[in-house]
Amino acid sequence: MKDGALISIIVPVYNVKQYLETCIYSLIYQTYSNIEIIIVDDGSTDGSGEICDELATVDTRIKVIHKVNGGLSDARNAGIDVATGVLLGFVDSDDWVSTRLYETLFSNLTKHEADVAVCERVVVYDDRIVDLGLTKTIAVKNTYDALDLLYENKKYGSHAWNKLYKRELFDNIRFPKGKLYEDVYIMHDIFGLAQNVVFIDEGLYFYRQRQGSIVNSSNLDYWQDYIEAIKFRGKSHHSRGREKLVYTNLLYAAETIKEEILKCKKDDKSVKLTKYVNNSIRSGFSFRYGIKMSVKALFIKDGYTIFRFLKKVRNSNRINQILLKVSGFNIGKSSKRRVILMGTPEYNNLGDLAIGYSIKAFFDNEFPLYEFIEVPEKFLCGGVLPKGIKDKDLLVLIGGGNLGDSYMDQQNIRKFVLSHYKNNNVIIFPQTAFFSDSIKGNKELQAIKKLLEKRDNTIIFLREKYSYDLMKKEVSSSNCYLCPDIVLYNTFSYEVSRNGILCCLRSDKESILLVQEREKLIRDLYVVDNRLDLWDTCLPYNIELKRRTEEVEKAIKYVAAHKLIITDRLHGVIFAAISGTPCIAIGNYNYKVIGIYEWLKELPHIQYVENMETVITKTVELLKKFPEGSNQRIDDNKFEILIKKVKDSLI
Repeated sequence: MKDGALISIIVPVYNVKQYLETCIYSLIYQTYSNIEIIIVDDGSTDGSGEICDELATVDTRIKVIHKVNGGLSDARNAGIDVATGVLLGFVDSDDWVSTRLYETLFSNLTKHEADVAVCERVVVYDDRIVDLGLTKTIAVKNTYDALDLLYENKKYGSHAWNKLYKRELFDNIRFPKGKLYEDVYIMHDIFGLAQNVVFIDEGLYFYRQRQGSIVNSSNLDYWQDYIEAIKFRGKSHHSRGREKLVYTNLLYAAETIKEEILKCKKDDKSVKLTKYVNNSIRSGFSFRYGIKMSVKALFIKDGYTIFRFLKKVRNSNRINQILLKVSGFNIGKSSKRRVILMGTPEYNNLGDLAIGYSIKAFFDNEFPLYEFIEVPEKFLCGGVLPKGIKDKDLLVLIGGGNLGDSYMDQQNIRKFVLSHYKNNNVIIFPQTAFFSDSIKGNKELQAIKKLLEKRDNTIIFLREKYSYDLMKKEVSSSNCYLCPDIVLYNTFSYEVSRNGILCCLRSDKESILLVQEREKLIRDLYVVDNRLDLWDTCLPYNIELKRRTEEVEKAIKYVAAHKLIITDRLHGVIFAAISGTPCIAIGNYNYKVIGIYEWLKELPHIQYVENMETVITKTVELLKKFPEGSNQRIDDNKFEILIKKVKDSLI
């Protein structure tokens, strides 16, 4: 393959006005420039077609085809027919891609003499971001091994859009018109023609899971088409020796369909579909797949409601609570005075994990003669009273943004501890207090007031002035103090090469950004730096205590590997502050971010913005002023009051 070979990128468009520009601009700013962008307007009715024509005036590499609606397959086929490149790529118009996507795919395809190059994806949900390409490893597979990986369907998938193909692979292959799982119908034949396939385990394709999209629909016809596609693939000569893998995928689809059927009213369609699923399971069944597979097939076919009930029982919170109470948590015995962190988190939020990590670092550094013990949140949420706690033990409650009625798990732990350990000194680490203007919010405020006013042995730290003023007003005791978030206690200096911009924007209830503002910001950032990474401080998996240090330090180092971070997540800002990474901090629906910024004003590489129109200007300014980051950190003396009060509580 010649260097600089032309890549034809085909983008089918149907009623995606809100997302279209983000998609196309991510292609315009590709670091691999020899591309043609073929936009196929498949009969859009929402004004998307007009946007396609406007985009064609922005870049001469864009070609627009307007056609009568024929579906995704028909639109892709129309693009293939007019493509002039020796390589083909596909991008769905409600997604977008890293600007390094085609440079990365092309360089690896050329280097490894492959016919197809595949990358992993970053799945963008409404409330979280899941990067499936974490290892950054590269693997080259021959035809046989590549087909094995495709049929396993555990990595990379059969999607058309996360791949770069030699054009000749499509000489006699087209996407089947009218099918919802059109790529499953053909990908085994594409891989069967490829001599080598190179797999790049890096998330370079941003796959948006939005409500209303085909793939996110609960429409049973969609899943029925998936079974049809699997059965079609199963008839291919490529399936020989891979029959068990085909059947595994069929059972997955059958189980999903039966889950959906149980949610529906029983009608002719659901009855007919149940029979179809059962027939599909029966027709593909074979004892040679093993006992485990046979039992699963039997349950899904004839006893799925029982199977589902047993799964529900196994996953029941009530059952888990009983098991936790039976197992209990024993603090044990020690000749040392002890500090016990009650309710340390083991879930997926890196900010909360970093708080637990930082509390431990604080006591290890400042009070090394004391034994530090952590009681995981799951025990206290289950109502388990740890065994072995003595009155002289200092109890610590986790800091964060959970004092109020928004996050009830930690709020309930706080009330649980304050109610049951009346003789123990208690330190509540720096908090944001937020009680909603509602019956529930007022109820929680009164409950925590009542508990705190009864105890003169409890000290509460607030991490910004609004929360401090609120609690000083509401709680008659004077045991309230102002202190920064405990994660700011850390200082990290990494010897890393900084590259690109990191965008860490929340899409949950705390975000104040409209969808169109987020989309515009992503588009505009491509102009500033064509290396743009998307990230979130909420991981797609929970983190147990034994892995916390590794995950927290990896996250901070990841932030430090970028020239700048733009974020509306409080701990995104804090990670920037402790690693010297320039940061644009955007406010959220409460005062968390602006509150923490009050502690960071002395750091010139951290800038808070209220007007979204100034983000790009400030980004350019910070990149110019701090190209290698900053060595400045907040003053250690901001934690003197915390150290003093903890010392007093340990006497």
